[in-house]
Amino acid sequence: MLKEFFSDFFPTLATSGLSRWEKILDIESDISIDLNSRRERICSKLLSNETTTIDVIKAIIKVFTNGDVEIIEENELYHF
Repeated sequence: MLKEFFSDFFPTLATSGLSRWEKILDIESDISIDLNSRRERICSKLLSNETTTIDVIKAIIKVFTNGDVEIIEENELYHF
């Protein structure tokens, strides 16, 4: 019980505290979604407040894929 209490301070480990994280970040809470997907939504929202850089985009993608990310910049076309 104490372990769960402290885990709820970290969105990647939270269980019963997910609703609190969602409320803080103004994310609609949907208990029909599995815990990992809810955690990913929370982490994505936390990361999205930064200036958009290649590293930030990679970090957000890693939240959803847990894999290596390669981003190819095409500056002359104004996208990547």
